[in-house]
Amino acid sequence: MPAEQLAGGQEIAQTFRPSRARLAAVEVVAAVYPQAGGDDAGDLRLRLEDAVTGRAVATTALPLATLVHNERYRLDFPPEPESAGRTYRLVVTTTSRAPARATLWSARDDAYVGGERTLDGRPVTGDLAFRAFYDYDLPWLVSDLASTVATRGWLLLALLALLLLPGAVLQVWLLPAVSLDAAEAVGMWLGLGLAATPLLLYVASLLHLQLGPPSLVAYLCSCLLLLGLRLRHRSGRRRELTVGGLLSPAAGAFLVAGLALAVRFIDARDLALPMWVDSVHHTLIAQLIAESGRLPTDYGSLMPTLPFTYHFGFHSLVAYLNWLTGLDVAQGVLVVGQVLDALIVFPVYLLASQVCHDRRAGLAAAVAAGLVALMPAYYVTWGRYPQLAGLEVLPAAALIIGWYLRSATAIRQGGWRLALLALLAVAGQVQTHPRVALMLACWVLADWLLLALAGKSGKAVPRLVLSVLLLALAAGALLAPWLGRLAQDQVASALGTSAGSPATFPFGLLVDLNDRYLLLAAAGGLGLGLVRRRREAVLVVLWVVLCLAVANPGWPGPVHNTALSNESLAIAAFLPVALLDALLVAELGRGLRVAAWPAWARGGAGLSLLAAGVLGAQALTGIVNPSCLLATAADLDAVRWVEQNTEPTAAFLVNSRPWQAGIHSGSDAGYWLLPLAHRRTSQPPLVYAQGMPSDVAKVNEFAQQVETEPSAAQARELMLAEGLEYVFIGQLGGPLRRETFANSPDFRLAYGNGSGWVYRLAH
Repeated sequence: MPAEQLAGGQEIAQTFRPSRARLAAVEVVAAVYPQAGGDDAGDLRLRLEDAVTGRAVATTALPLATLVHNERYRLDFPPEPESAGRTYRLVVTTTSRAPARATLWSARDDAYVGGERTLDGRPVTGDLAFRAFYDYDLPWLVSDLASTVATRGWLLLALLALLLLPGAVLQVWLLPAVSLDAAEAVGMWLGLGLAATPLLLYVASLLHLQLGPPSLVAYLCSCLLLLGLRLRHRSGRRRELTVGGLLSPAAGAFLVAGLALAVRFIDARDLALPMWVDSVHHTLIAQLIAESGRLPTDYGSLMPTLPFTYHFGFHSLVAYLNWLTGLDVAQGVLVVGQVLDALIVFPVYLLASQVCHDRRAGLAAAVAAGLVALMPAYYVTWGRYPQLAGLEVLPAAALIIGWYLRSATAIRQGGWRLALLALLAVAGQVQTHPRVALMLACWVLADWLLLALAGKSGKAVPRLVLSVLLLALAAGALLAPWLGRLAQDQVASALGTSAGSPATFPFGLLVDLNDRYLLLAAAGGLGLGLVRRRREAVLVVLWVVLCLAVANPGWPGPVHNTALSNESLAIAAFLPVALLDALLVAELGRGLRVAAWPAWARGGAGLSLLAAGVLGAQALTGIVNPSCLLATAADLDAVRWVEQNTEPTAAFLVNSRPWQAGIHSGSDAGYWLLPLAHRRTSQPPLVYAQGMPSDVAKVNEFAQQVETEPSAAQARELMLAEGLEYVFIGQLGGPLRRETFANSPDFRLAYGNGSGWVYRLAH
């Protein structure tokens, strides 16, 4: 709600205590009334001061006539070295004579525990809406990285073993003839390893086997043994996997991956839990796998009866890491997701290098995707890690299927190896993320069309058709039990088309931060490629057009594909953009004859590219959107109390909010009670929307009643009707107000730590 409208001589103040050193900015949100709503002559003034000494830290004057409603305004100042734990006061005044037309937004409840709001020196209920920022400098980063590597570096080693060992075995045994440099090999291993991750769980479940730590260790040891046997067999041959020197593109890709990992670490270091609403059901699914050792049949006894039909590649990986290291599943979602986000460098390098036939172009694509583009770095805010995993499978799968088609066309010896590898890649892609599998299908169709058009033999097209049909039939047979489960569930209806508002493409996601420059470079690469009749330019354009056609089958009408949305394409657009950026570098390199340059000149060009990436990466540090937080570190104490001090059958009324497509989600840490404390909640994770229409409608109806801000008496009636005993209110809050229950005889306080509160229904 808006804070009080001030006139000259009045002030609003908010105290707060930063949790970090080097406080560097405070941001507020303006609440501006209509033209006749107050005086717009003069300024709204912000002053930050040390609450103990009265020392002025910074001041600014915002002309009232220029303030924009709901706009954020920031008070920047030199970093405060010793700010952690100190008390600061943000003071708001105005120079207007009459009540000013603009003020700041505030919370009507005491939402911020670390301080209080005052009006003309008197404490008042509520807190100003503000954000505080700190300056995270290089020495601090180096110290944090060193400490993290020393204490938890073994987690990264375990995760890399899970990601790379299976793919390395598949590559050296089934794809030995393809020449790859070290960075390309890592991209191939990563894609194949991610594809193998869900297949291991799927096949074990079909055979009625239960996986767990012993079987997983045996699996990895078998991979090591097979890899050792193959490498020993080839020990007398020339080594194929080389970095090629410190100034090679492969070495550059490893450096880019290291820098990307540091950036992803910065973005996630302050998070208590993975962000936003998707992360809740990702954690739940990974827990179900970790606890059962099998592919789940449903979402557990605390969810509405609902068959399990969710893609499970990323979740299997999180469960495997839990078995190997004991890392908490929720933390595993965050760790695995951020590591995958950094390792995207290698699959992008692989695809761009192979498609453009230029490893320098691959390095350019790696820099674009790993250090410059907003996506996929921003995936941390939305928890879109499963789609990220699918996008890391896609490059390896696309290349392998392409080689398989060419092998079948030429009837080369050893084509069965490629056929088997293509089958594994397709099946793993479908189970890692079916949405990305549709993108892969569009790539394969584009590649197939170009192959067919280029075929000089009349037998080429029939062989291509036969090859694709055989691969599709084999994949269908392997996935038949899983596809059958999908077909029997209500979720199958989402795999068609639905009528609604006209499908629109979110172009804003393509031009934010540095992306506008990448898009300009991609346009240049596309133009050069088309002028010079490069196959790769046509391939990328045809791929994008086919993806858009699948997402919008009724264009320009209102029919759109719910299985491949425009938003999902927009947040995956970094891949085709990076490919076209790579094409620009490749074409410029050919035109300038970079291959003939001396080694120092080629190395200098590569270093310049890396320097541009480092500059671009600065925009990616701090991209986490606080609006997408659901839980803080203080909330976790309340969640742990629930787990330790309430009955396993206890059920909780929690905050909710409208989300999208007519369904609802949680708005604070109460949404995490089901996966973290194993307690039933009034607002289940988003997967409830895949259930029967009657069940979905029941959950939605209850959420709508919660979102009307019920009184204590109304909340009591709702809880009795649904068998709920407790109310949980997290620090970030929602329509359930703490004051509603604190002042009611129908409820008693069971727990409160100043950030989270639990009230029990009085019987």
